[in-house]
Amino acid sequence: MDDKNRGMYDKFKIIPTDPDESIDNKFVLDLFHDPYAVPAANIFAHQNHADLFSLVIQDMHAYKIKRVDKTDVMPQDKHWRCMYLVIDSLRDLYGQVAMEVYAKACENDYPLLAKDIRKRITK
Repeated sequence: MDDKNRGMYDKFKIIPTDPDESIDNKFVLDLFHDPYAVPAANIFAHQNHADLFSLVIQDMHAYKIKRVDKTDVMPQDKHWRCMYLVIDSLRDLYGQVAMEVYAKACENDYPLLAKDIRKRITK
């Protein structure tokens, strides 16, 4: 499958600070570079009765997010200090709603990504 048809899908490595935590069904939203991320993240924050910045700070302590392409390693890299939000697309009801918003937003540009997301949240 051509990667450009999947948008931001599988471009991140998630390393939880808790070694017992599963990263299955986690989805990373890049709040700086992914145009579909902010609407989904705002829905997630609103449903959790939290502000988005607080959730991002909370995730910074719970996960280390690394880009697979290594464009976040040095200060001059494009993705240095990007803000990410990690959403559990299977066990968290609010995460499911947020990812459906994401799938709907991206489906015209990335239909395969939207299909993949919907498949993951309906397991």
